[in-house]
Amino acid sequence: NVPATLHSAVLMEKLATLYDAMGMPSSAIGTWQDALKVNPSPQQRLRIRLALGEKLVAQNQLADARQNYESLLAEMPDYPGKKAVEDKIQALEQKLNTAKKP
Repeated sequence: NVPATLHSAVLMEKLATLYDAMGMPSSAIGTWQDALKVNPSPQQRLRIRLALGEKLVAQNQLADARQNYESLLAEMPDYPGKKAVEDKIQALEQKLNTAKKP
């Protein structure tokens, strides 16, 4: 409810972390997603994308997690951990394809 929070990626990221610690995963996910919209620094964006991806997987929102990780790679093509993220995307695709089969 603090207006400054709505325009600060740092404060939004911290708020999402608090929501996560309080066991409020939906609020954490929404706040991390909002934080990505208020121009975070490249390092913040990376940190948020990684945290968001893990929480989306934990909440079984696999398609959203895959999209988040794909966005990370599109935004940061030179990310040193690119291979690990690609592996996560591949694992998510396999889970999604398995879930689609009757």
